[in-house]
Amino acid sequence: SPKQIANYRTTATKFYNDFWQKSKVSGGLLVAKNGKIVFEQYAGSADVEKNIALTAETPIHIASISKVLTGLAIFKLVEANKIQFDQKVKSILPEFPYEETTVRHLLNHRSGLPNYANVLYDKKLEDRANPITNQGVLNVFAKENVGLVKKVDVGFFYSNTNYVLLALIIEKVQKMSYPEAMKYMI
Repeated sequence: SPKQIANYRTTATKFYNDFWQKSKVSGGLLVAKNGKIVFEQYAGSADVEKNIALTAETPIHIASISKVLTGLAIFKLVEANKIQFDQKVKSILPEFPYEETTVRHLLNHRSGLPNYANVLYDKKLEDRANPITNQGVLNVFAKENVGLVKKVDVGFFYSNTNYVLLALIIEKVQKMSYPEAMKYMI
């Protein structure tokens, strides 16, 4: 109802004014209800050195929030019988070097894969001017003989690499880029 939307807008505005406006945060706050944006505001800098303000058009790293949506997309692919939880990752991404790892292991952070950022740093492959793509991460793991932190399915080890690979699986199965697949599926 219009009254509820006004209430959401008032609450979001108060939150923004109380916690964002006076801080030195760089980021965006967007609140949507039923597909309609009720509040959207950006603060801070996209590039501090060049004095470029953050706007609605600035790409923003959404970090681990995307893991929930990636997991949902994987569940939808399983539900549609396009993949299975216990399917070997190598059957979808042939260059993936670990034979035992399944989609379920990636979802549950039980693959034993190290965090790709640490691998890039350790192998002196990090290039901040050219951030690595998801395919680039897979290529590094395929070519650099990267060891596991733990054996597959021995225990939990949180690693962003798992969800990079899940994003690649989504792209491969859906035959579209991750953003296109997410827009289409989610």
